[in-house]
Formats: sequence, C-alpha cells, structure tokens
Amino acid sequence: MRNIHPRALVLSFTWSLAASALAAPALAAWETLQLPTLHAHHMAAALPDGEALFFGGLDANGSDIGTQATRFTPSTQAWTSLAPSAAVHWDEPSTVLADGRVLLVGAYGESEIYDPATDTWTPVPALMAEFRGNGTATTLPDGDVLIAGGSADFDMSTTAIRLDLETLTLVSTLPAATRAGHTATSLNDGRVLIAGGRRWEGDNQAPQTDAEIYDPAAGTLTPVAAMHGARERHNAARLPDGRVLVVGGVGPNADGSITEEEAEIYDPATDTWTLAAAPHVSFQAAVSTVLPSGRVLIAGGEGSDGSGAGAAPQASAEVYDPATDTWTSLPPMSSPRVYHTATYLAGAGHGVLITGGEEASFNGGAAIGTADFLALGVAPNGEACAIGDECVSGACEDGVCVTPDPGGEGGGGSGAGGNGAGGEGAGGGGEGGNATGAGDGGGTSDDDEGCGCTAVGTGAGAGAGWLGVAAVALLGLWRRRRAVG
Repeated sequence: MRNIHPRALVLSFTWSLAASALAAPALAAWETLQLPTLHAHHMAAALPDGEALFFGGLDANGSDIGTQATRFTPSTQAWTSLAPSAAVHWDEPSTVLADGRVLLVGAYGESEIYDPATDTWTPVPALMAEFRGNGTATTLPDGDVLIAGGSADFDMSTTAIRLDLETLTLVSTLPAATRAGHTATSLNDGRVLIAGGRRWEGDNQAPQTDAEIYDPAAGTLTPVAAMHGARERHNAARLPDGRVLVVGGVGPNADGSITEEEAEIYDPATDTWTLAAAPHVSFQAAVSTVLPSGRVLIAGGEGSDGSGAGAAPQASAEVYDPATDTWTSLPPMSSPRVYHTATYLAGAGHGVLITGGEEASFNGGAAIGTADFLALGVAPNGEACAIGDECVSGACEDGVCVTPDPGGEGGGGSGAGGNGAGGEGAGGGGEGGNATGAGDGGGTSDDDEGCGCTAVGTGAGAGAGWLGVAAVALLGLWRRRRAVG
C-alpha cells in the first residue's frame, strides 16, 4: 500500500469535509445555560467563593423586575432567589465592597447595600440626593467608595463623591468634569483613572476624550492626558503591568464608530496614551473581564462595520493579549447580546459567565433568557482551543492545548482580577451592560489586525473555518509525535 504523507491526509480530510459539510457547526467554546428569569439592564457581582449575584433589570416585555436578586452556584448550575431589594434597580453603578457586600448606587437616589452573608438589604440615606445612572462606583483601598459622574434624564452630575462605608456618610464632594457613560479603573497604586464618557455640547450629547485621576490619599481629582479617540460606553481593563486598556465604545462618527482609535492603552507612569491593535470588530456597549493570564475578554454589545448603516447587537467575542498586542476571535455566543453582564467566576470550574441582555437596542426587543459560560483551565492537551486560558496547561498552539515551552505562554490557573467597563470587582449594568470579576478593589461602570489569529464566522463559513482549525490541530499533533519519535 502506498504511503501517504500525514500533511496530505490532513489537507484531503479538510477539503472533503468542507465540500460536503459546509453547514457544520463551529466548535463550541460556550456552554448555554437557561436563566430562571429573562434579564436585561441588570447588575452582577462576583463573590470570592466563585458564585455570582445578579440584581434588578428588565424582563422580556421591558417591564421592571428591579427588586429581584438571584445567586448563581456554578458547581450545581443552580439559581437561588434572594431577598428582594426595597428600591428598584436597573442600569446602575455597583461595586463589591471590601467586606464582600455589594453597593448598588440608585440612579434616582435610592441606594442600597446587599449582604450575601445574611441575605439582607441596608439603605444608604447619604446618597438620597444623588443621581448616578450611567456613572461609576469604585471601591478604594481603605474600603471607602468613589462615585463619579452619572446622569438622570437630561441632567448630568458635575461631582465625584467619596462614601465612608463604616458610617455611611459622605467624606468629600469634589468638582469633576461632567460625564456619563465613562469608565473608572483602579490603578495598582490605589488611584482611580476616570476616562471618556459623554456630556452635553449644545443640544447634543457628545463622546469625550478627556480623563482624570482620583488620588484617595490626597483626596484630589486631577486632569491627565486625553485619549486619542473620543468614546463613551466603552470598556476599560487594568493589565498585569499596571497599564489600562481602553477599547470600543460609541464614537463621534455618524454610525457611532471610532475607527482607528478603537483600542488604546494608558500608562500611569508616564501619563501617556498609546494606540493598541484594534479588535476584528467594533465593540459598542460591550462587556469585558480580565482572565487569569492577564488577557482581556470582550463580548457582545453593538458592532458597526463603518458603512454608516448603524450599529447592531452582536454575538462576537474576542480576547486581547497584552504580551503580543494581538486579538483572538472566539466562537460566537449563542445569541447577540446588549445590556448584558460578564462575570468572572473564580475557584474550581472557573470561567466567564455572560448573562442575559437584549437582542435589539434599548427596549427594542425582548430580554434574553440564556447565559453563555466559557470554561477556563479545563481542556486537556490535545483538545481544541482558541486561547491558552481554556487549557489545563495554560498553552494553546495551532488551535490545540499543549504543554507550554519553558518561558512560553501560561495562564490556565484561576484567580483573575475581574475588570469591567470601569474597574475591578462588580460591574453595574447601564448603557450596554457590565463586567465583573473577583479581583482586588472593585470598580464599575454602568453602561468593564494582522495578528495571525483565527477569526470565527457564523453559518457555513464558520463550519468550514473550524474544520481548518481541526486540520491544523491534527497537523500539529503529527509534528509533535514526529519530533518525539
């Protein structure tokens, strides 16, 4: 019998399957779970034990379910109803406090603190005069909370306030740049970077480039270098080296796109912004979280192709690697999502949970009754992968989990610091969703090319594309066995 080279076998296998099964589904990176209640415009918080809390929002008919609270247990995939809040909550900033409780900052002054240990709610009278929808809340190193910007109807806040959690009183109120739909990100030294957002310019609200840093030790708010691109409803994530990635958002173009300034990185050591590689698609009002490896996952929201046709909800998800300044496309989620949440779940069986949302713009479609879960650190060597975080080994090469080379990529472990459209910890819904994590601090926002990466499509194209990934995987295994033999 004539010997056939393994590479020829792989190519033959790929082309024959692609020709006969173009509609084959893409390899599934996401596990789809059913929610007990349809949810959009809600808030989420990750707990240190790997469980997650979900608060408020709107249901399938756009009706208020803002007093509901639910706990998710990953080990059993169980959803447990909790004590309802006294006030209605949706599209609000929130943050996980130093003691594990969760603060929800009411858009119209009805702020409350939830205690997961006792399943009880406590009102915060000191915030009754505040209107902070589309604002941010960030837990500071001493346990206080910085609440910046926000809006209610046509009014926007012009202050940043500091709340003492022990006494539930305001420590200070500082004048701040008027903004809503911005991000607030905790820096390594305890300061907070506040960036972008929108403010009134004449009769219109316009995205902004300016940024400020709050210093909790000095109690000051100082303007810093402006971003390259004006944006609001964007995502921000603190990278392992202390820099901050800002990506996506609604920009000044007619269709809301930002074009070449899609992603940029702030260095607090030099007070400079540097353009980063752009993701394969635009992300407006998306959600994001930092993975154990320090990579950043961003998912959903609305995307624009730059044609001027406007943005539409999308199921896209990508991962940014700061070590290589590249983006990797993941398989699409089960549904387009906007006004959703992303929560990093720590501990055994850790991963990222993308929950609820809508398939259309604000109140334009029914809330979604599903969640998509991306398992991390569980795929053994030889299984398909898109990023190293999926693998037990922490390394993904040629679409397959492998044993990493010494000094090579890692990151399959648990314990990421979650980072959403505005800082670590819980994210508060607002204009497009939020992101949460079980990392240090706790900040929120309400709204978290040419890289040689594999872009994942949908439908027939996706099936053929992933067959190609499988072919490369088989070839990679043959190469390794040949090297060993």
